[in-house]
Amino acid sequence: MDAAVKPDLFIDYLVTRYAENPFIRALAQCLQHGGFADTPLQARYDRIQRTRFELFIDELAVGGLSGELLNSDDFLHRFFCTTKAVLTARRWEKIVLFGKLLNGYKQAADPDEYEEMLQSLEQMSIRELSLLQILKTFELAQAWDRNQNELQSTRVYWHRFQAEACSALQISKQELPGYLTRLSRTGMYCEFTGTYLDYEGGVGRTTPLFARLCDWTRDGVL
Repeated sequence: MDAAVKPDLFIDYLVTRYAENPFIRALAQCLQHGGFADTPLQARYDRIQRTRFELFIDELAVGGLSGELLNSDDFLHRFFCTTKAVLTARRWEKIVLFGKLLNGYKQAADPDEYEEMLQSLEQMSIRELSLLQILKTFELAQAWDRNQNELQSTRVYWHRFQAEACSALQISKQELPGYLTRLSRTGMYCEFTGTYLDYEGGVGRTTPLFARLCDWTRDGVL
């Protein structure tokens, strides 16, 4: 769509585009009177915001959300919270993830859990999310051995994980621990602690919180 179009006309464009989808049309109309400044100095900013919002709406449109959710105060709160995150996101992959998160969480009962997950997702970069996804792939591929504890099982592939992560994400082996430490603060990654033979730390696993994020975003974050 032409980036120079006025804000209200942009919303009209989305409403027309989704004329056959009352639910998505109603969500687009929620922002009819807010969000987009209409001054010459902010023309570029408006264009960026519209592109972000359109990408988010397009992702919601494929999620099969029910129109009944428009009567849910909890859902509308999640929608506006997510929209705020969308309009400050820089990477399109992150915006698509926000849409997948809202779609995947439609049946959730805990209103606080969504905000916590959204906040964690906002804090992570695409590189950090990719790092978690790489680690999760190694975890799923590792065969279970009842004679090994969880740390021993993880150490089987840890060096291979480090090599692949550093190569794929273009970071050094020395930088990797810093990324993992930051991810531990999001609750998505946890380092093994405790007394283990010949273990000096630095090895960990993704958490159940990351598993739920993958589930809500359709079996993977990227």
